[in-house]
Amino acid sequence: MVFDYIGSEPYLRRKQQLTEGLDAHDYSVPPQPDCVYSVGAPAPRDLDPLEFYRRLKQLNGQWGCPFYEGVVAKRSDSSYPVQLRSASLEFAGWMKHRTG
Repeated sequence: MVFDYIGSEPYLRRKQQLTEGLDAHDYSVPPQPDCVYSVGAPAPRDLDPLEFYRRLKQLNGQWGCPFYEGVVAKRSDSSYPVQLRSASLEFAGWMKHRTG
């Protein structure tokens, strides 16, 4: 399941490209291991991002899949920074709370 990709375009454009290029996943069934799906982000007025995260975590549990992600907070017009100095450095414009 593809949530995002590294690219120079802003987040909303990357999400649009994913939905144009990949089939959206039907959450009523587990994902198939040999398929790739796009995961669209809900519009902020439609679903709270933390609620979206909780639902995804619950679905992973139902499907018997590990869930290793966290919540990332960043501007929707932000692009991925190219950071080649150190893998341990964080980008100051983003905040991530990793859960396990």
